[in-house]
Amino acid sequence: MESFKFKKFSVKNSDSAMRVGTDGVLLGAWADINFKTVRVLDIGTGTGVISLILAQRLSESEVPFNIIGIDIDIPSATEANYNFEHSPWQKRLKALPIALDNFISNTDKYGNEIYDLIVSNPPYFINSLKASNVRRSSARHTDSLSFYDIVQAAHERLSTEGRLSIILPPDEFEVFKDIAMKNGFYLRRRCQISTTPRKLPKRVMAEFSMTEGKIQEDFLIIQDGSDFTNDYKILTKNFYLKF
Repeated sequence: MESFKFKKFSVKNSDSAMRVGTDGVLLGAWADINFKTVRVLDIGTGTGVISLILAQRLSESEVPFNIIGIDIDIPSATEANYNFEHSPWQKRLKALPIALDNFISNTDKYGNEIYDLIVSNPPYFINSLKASNVRRSSARHTDSLSFYDIVQAAHERLSTEGRLSIILPPDEFEVFKDIAMKNGFYLRRRCQISTTPRKLPKRVMAEFSMTEGKIQEDFLIIQDGSDFTNDYKILTKNFYLKF
């Protein structure tokens, strides 16, 4: 069984349409959890790694929490549930094999929960050539989960002081930001990520809120020379075995 081992949990990593990657780990480690209680919706949960990292952080902060992960890909949701059930926080984690629009609209079956934090490492290929693997293509292209759908779901289900947290390449982030700001959201935090000091940002982590406030701007460089940077180690040291 292929798995990715973290310090306090393991992630079965063989059935999901998208495998464990740096993007999900960074978003889970970076997203704001500063709430008295935390209700989380993880859109496009994949293996569940973002939810598991959030669960570890919330457990260590002794904050009551509940996390729901949803994924349109049934094997991915099944694998996430396996990972949740074999984690120390199995009673507070659940994955559902369902599309976002069905989850939001079917309140009779799934309820009308309001969330403090909505997170997503969403598909971001918009007009590019699709992969021959249908499941992987669905996980990578916005046909199955559009930026607008994520923003609208957050608008409907986010608490007044809640946060919508995403990670995207820079160009796609600008598209997402434009959609979010046209639909009542304000950018509150942004972290631009470069793999090395001389390279342009490859990813942007961002948090949006429905309340306006000062924007917190950060930059993260992953590696400098042959070693990881101190900032990267500090952000991920509670999770990666190598630190």
